[in-house]
Amino acid sequence: MISKLHWTKKIALIIFVIFIISVFVGNIKEHFRGTPYYVYLSMFSFIGVLGSVLWSFVNSVLMYKEINIKSNPNIYWLIFSAIPFLYFFIGLMIILFYTII
Repeated sequence: MISKLHWTKKIALIIFVIFIISVFVGNIKEHFRGTPYYVYLSMFSFIGVLGSVLWSFVNSVLMYKEINIKSNPNIYWLIFSAIPFLYFFIGLMIILFYTII
């Protein structure tokens, strides 16, 4: 089933998995504070989240250009591909909104 997917859809799955793993590592890294693992886990989490956000945006743009978006399954894949970027962008907007008020 996965072998029949378009390459942008496969990359969307990989990006989402990397994003989820990076967020999970970011949550559990506090248990390792004071150990040498903390630095590596923090760096992995930081690079994984920001990298997946960046590549989520790039992949969504590529997916929009490559795939015919007129059918519903392709729209769902486009939204799925943009989840890490939207999560980061909406969180940033909420932080900026509450900072201004």
